Amino acid sequence: MAIILVHNLEHFIFPVYPTEQPTWLAVLNNGVFNVIFSLFAGKAYAIFALLFGVTFYIQSHNQQLKGKDFGYRFLWRLVLLLGFATLNAAFFPAGDGLLLFAVVGLVLFLVRKWSDKAILITAIILLIQPIEWYHYIMSLLNPAHALPDLGVGAMYSEVAEYTKAGNFLVEGRYYYALSDFYNSTKKDYFSRSAHGVITAKITYLFDLKK
Repeated sequence: MAIILVHNLEHFIFPVYPTEQPTWLAVLNNGVFNVIFSLFAGKAYAIFALLFGVTFYIQSHNQQLKGKDFGYRFLWRLVLLLGFATLNAAFFPAGDGLLLFAVVGLVLFLVRKWSDKAILITAIILLIQPIEWYHYIMSLLNPAHALPDLGVGAMYSEVAEYTKAGNFLVEGRYYYALSDFYNSTKKDYFSRSAHGVITAKITYLFDLKK
């Protein structure tokens, strides 16, 4: 729900907003935008990433109990995820969040046999955010120090120009569940609790004002 709220404000990465609006509406929009992002944005993405890791642990642990290594099967699933994300990103200039998960997911493969202590220490170091502290300290020592430009603003500007052209939106999605999370059997009404879903959507945008 939180991610849906955030994406609603972002127009689902369709960064085209009204250029003419009353002052009160602009103030209301900015207030809602800041409140939603402050309360939900960072937490929602963090929880989403945490669930990605938790589901990996569940599957890996279940395979370990059977004397199997889940890592290589997980690599194959990352390849599939990378393919779907790349296909989606090819038709959308802003890219695809799943592409990031497919790349960062390689870390799970590398650390899958680490001890709990090693993972805990690494997690604490990452939670401290040493890179952000470095930039903060450097900004105190050198006021001219600037954060690296990742080109996000330019990317969204480019997306806005692309999406303003034309009236049709074409969207295709493939939802792929990694595995059964419940003890489902063939006797159940739904024999699997993990399903693949393919959806396609064509939208026509009407010009309300030219």
